[in-house]
Amino acid sequence: MKDAPMARRLAVATVLAVLLIAAPLYALSLKADQPFKRAPRGTSLVALAHRVALPIPARNLYQLADELKLRPPRRISHVVATVSPNYPVGHDDALWVLSEDTNHFFHVHARIVAETPHLYLYAQDGLKVDVAASQRVVNHFEHSIYPTDRSFYGSEWTPGIDGDPHITCLVADLRSSGVGGDYSPE
Repeated sequence: MKDAPMARRLAVATVLAVLLIAAPLYALSLKADQPFKRAPRGTSLVALAHRVALPIPARNLYQLADELKLRPPRRISHVVATVSPNYPVGHDDALWVLSEDTNHFFHVHARIVAETPHLYLYAQDGLKVDVAASQRVVNHFEHSIYPTDRSFYGSEWTPGIDGDPHITCLVADLRSSGVGGDYSPE
């Protein structure tokens, strides 16, 4: 965080440099018969620099959707379910996957092959999966990876939007030429 003031100063300096270059170029681009228009009163490079130096607010997708989409504005619930479904091993589901090559979503039908208190491991229908190896993987996640990540980064939002404390992991064909795995918080 020590670099934040330096990064802010660099951003302000960059904006000022762009403005100092762009203003004369704009003036030169005007046709001879066009009058030069001054900036509105009260605006200055210093005022702009102060504005640029303000912290960027955190992204709030609920507020954004409320402001842009809903008329009249109304509160959007942050959860769609309050009770965990607690899916058993063998549960079938259709999951949305993003193809990085085409930038389009597609459905994958998969089933849970192993689970722990914090993880569902889904495998795409038609994939040959070693159940014993899958159980070893989820146990390693539960007892090693998950506690380590939480100790460094803190807890995820749990139980989450769907009321389920499980993280979903999918083993599937991602229809991508260069992506071996992907993560999406949304």
